[in-house]
Amino acid sequence: MKKLIKGAALSLSLAMLLSGAALGEAAVEEQAQSGETVQTAQLADDQLIMTVNGHRLLKSDFDETATLLEENGYSSDYVTVYNYLKQAELFEYAFGKYGLNQFTQEQKDAFLTQAQDLLEENIRSYMDYFKTSETPTDAELAELRSQAEAYFSAQGFTPEELAKSLETSACYDALEIYLTETYQMNVTPEEVAETFAALAQDDRQRYEGQVPMYEFYTQYYGQESYYVPEGYRGVLQILLDVDDALLEEYTTKQAALEEQMSGEEEAQTQDAGTEEATQAPAETPVPVTQEDVERAREAILAASKETIDEIKTRLANGEAFIDLIPEYNIDPGMQQESYLRDGYLVHKDSVLYDPAFVSAAFDKNMNQVGDVSDPAVGSYGIYIVYYLRDAGGQVEMTDEIANQLSQDLLSNKLNAKYVELLGEWEAESEIQYEQEAFTRLTGLTFEDGKPVQQPEEEAVPVDD
Repeated sequence: MKKLIKGAALSLSLAMLLSGAALGEAAVEEQAQSGETVQTAQLADDQLIMTVNGHRLLKSDFDETATLLEENGYSSDYVTVYNYLKQAELFEYAFGKYGLNQFTQEQKDAFLTQAQDLLEENIRSYMDYFKTSETPTDAELAELRSQAEAYFSAQGFTPEELAKSLETSACYDALEIYLTETYQMNVTPEEVAETFAALAQDDRQRYEGQVPMYEFYTQYYGQESYYVPEGYRGVLQILLDVDDALLEEYTTKQAALEEQMSGEEEAQTQDAGTEEATQAPAETPVPVTQEDVERAREAILAASKETIDEIKTRLANGEAFIDLIPEYNIDPGMQQESYLRDGYLVHKDSVLYDPAFVSAAFDKNMNQVGDVSDPAVGSYGIYIVYYLRDAGGQVEMTDEIANQLSQDLLSNKLNAKYVELLGEWEAESEIQYEQEAFTRLTGLTFEDGKPVQQPEEEAVPVDD
């Protein structure tokens, strides 16, 4: 919850400004008519719900926070909002307790300047987004600025409010440092290594033998994995540009042949006795044969023969494959340092690559590191692939991975300490509830003066 709490100071106010994501009046009205908020319809916006250390929290505060939570992808039910607001108030108490919210006038001026710059940046972004031409007139710019200022002002995003958010964010940062030093929190290299090994083992169990799943989660969705299923290899490629007309002729014929073969299979499964089968067949296009596709493929290779032979000769003379990439390749991926270093990860069962590329990566010539494939014609041109490395197994724990794991482990330790301290801060705080309004808003009832959530009734089994 700690990261969310910090968002109360910055993300949930400042990020709303940055994204322009605000719930409009229509959406608020729609939400008010939903089943979730019907129970609170009779509570006025200025209805006092609770007081924490003298700070009054109104119904409007709950509603505004619910909207912000929802817009940032979190649950917006009022129990969640209550816990969120209470914890935010407890953190404010901690800032004062540890003397972390004392800023010099110079620091306050710096926060205000940063807030003004941020607001101006977003006003300019607003103007740029809504301008109707690349060269608006001074009058148009003035009107756009007026609209932007009115929009952000209506949302409550003033330099003063943003400066307060920046101050609070600085308090959270100071609290992290204070707790880390006070409780001597640190992460050892052994902890990092153990965590890395455990995560790699988890990834192995999840992905081994599951190539499509691995590729969709890691390459399509960008999830981190510390294990690569066996059978993967890293490859470099030179993608040769080819004549557009020749490539279109090849891909069209190949697609037609595949569709034709699929149609023939479907026709064989139809019931020959149906009425549809007895009707005169519709006019069909001229069949495409495998020989037609092969001739189109050979035409592409013939047109690029001089370049292909030149590459082969240079490789035979000892030039490194990677040194030829800048000269011949048109694939932008082979301009990225990470791909040039590690290659594309490809498996014989890969599903996210052009099948022609996969076939080239595992063709008859690709038996060991350093081998080069025969030229292969695919959807994007001619692939010439280099066997760079075997990639299956646990990945190397780089400094980048180690640093990230160390940060995550320290964050976990901090979160555990926050959970412990929140109980202490709450015990030291004065929290008062307007019980009737609070229960109507959240559905929580009270025991010994504290809100509790009643357990759901278990279903009673019914005999047949």
